Amino acid sequence: MTKIRLTREDERFFYFQSGGWESFISADSRESALNELIIRLKNKPNLEIGKVLICMDVTKATVDLTLEDALFFIPLEDIIGRFEL
Repeated sequence: MTKIRLTREDERFFYFQSGGWESFISADSRESALNELIIRLKNKPNLEIGKVLICMDVTKATVDLTLEDALFFIPLEDIIGRFEL
């Protein structure tokens, strides 16, 4: 899938992956991107979520030209409570 669109200055681009799926979200912060992801995952109850959620701030990675501060591994146990909201 190819998607081309202009980005807004107040948005960053995030990539999430876990199990056999991936998601791309534009948001103003990693926290708001994660919240949007959880809303999307709640709407797909049969989607399998692995033990770790991979999150990459693609905007930061392309600006810094490194993954050092842009790549995050989030254990599912750290966010499982958000699914009960």
